[in-house]
Amino acid sequence: MTETPVPKRPDYQAIKKLGESFATEPDYYDRFRPTYSDATFEQLVQVTSLAPDAKLLEIGSGTGIASLPMAQRGYDLICLEPGESLVKLARQKLQKYPNTKLTTSTLEDYKLSTNHFDLIYSAMALHWVNPTEQYSHPHKLLKPGGFLGLIYTEPVLLDDPEEDVFLLALAPTLAQNGMISENQLPARRLDEIDWVPQPEYTSEAADLFDFHHGSFREQLISFNSLAFAGYLHTLSGVINMPEEQRYNFLHGVMQLIRSDFGDRVKVPFAETLFILQKPDS
Repeated sequence: MTETPVPKRPDYQAIKKLGESFATEPDYYDRFRPTYSDATFEQLVQVTSLAPDAKLLEIGSGTGIASLPMAQRGYDLICLEPGESLVKLARQKLQKYPNTKLTTSTLEDYKLSTNHFDLIYSAMALHWVNPTEQYSHPHKLLKPGGFLGLIYTEPVLLDDPEEDVFLLALAPTLAQNGMISENQLPARRLDEIDWVPQPEYTSEAADLFDFHHGSFREQLISFNSLAFAGYLHTLSGVINMPEEQRYNFLHGVMQLIRSDFGDRVKVPFAETLFILQKPDS
C-alpha cells in the first residue's frame, strides 16, 4: 500500500509578506471591500447562543468591516490587526463602542489568556496566521465549549448565462495577468461552495474542533467600473503586482465594464459561515 504523503505547509514568510501588503492600501480596502451581511453575524450569534456578556476575539480585523456588527451588539470584543494604517481607520468607526478594543498585533504575537473567549471569529483572514497556529492558537484561547467562526466571501458562477456573463468575459484578462490559469473558470460555481473552507481547513482543525455549523448565502453586488476596480485593488494578488502591470490590468477591467456593460455589472458572491466548537473536555 502506498503511503499517503503529508501535505507541505505553505511558506509562512511568503504568506506574511502578502498579508502585510493590505496596510499599504488602507483607503482602498475600507472604501471598496464588500461588507458582510448583517444576517450572517446574527446567525453567528444565534447558532452559538452567545450570552450578552460573552467575550469575543476577532483575528485580522482590518478596517473594522467585520468588527462593527459585533461592536454594535455590545459585546466585549478584542480586535487584532497587525496593519497600523488599517487599525487607524477602524478606530474612527469603532470609537463610540467602549467594549471594543483595537490592538495592533498579529494573533501569534499578542499575549492573551488561555481558556478566555466564548467566540473567536475571523472574516477572510485566518489564512494570514502562521499555518502552524491557525487552529491550535484559537483552540488554546477558547473556553471549553467555545466557538471558532470563519466567514468567507467570494465571487461565484451561477450557471446562468445572464448572471455569469461578466465574470466569463473577465476571464481572459485575469489569465493574462496570472490571476487564473488559461482556460480556468474565473470563479467557483455556486454548487462547488461547501462548508469546508479551503485551503485553511486541515486535519489539525478536525483533531482540535468539532464541526458545529456550515451555511452560505448568495448576494448579488452591483459595481460600476471604478468600484469593481477598487474591489480588485483590495486583493493581495493585485496589490502585489508591479505598478505598471497593476495599472494596465485595472484600467483594462474598467474599460471592459464601460464598453461592454454600460459601466454597471452585477456580480454574484457567496458568503459562507463555518463554525467549529472546542470540545467541553
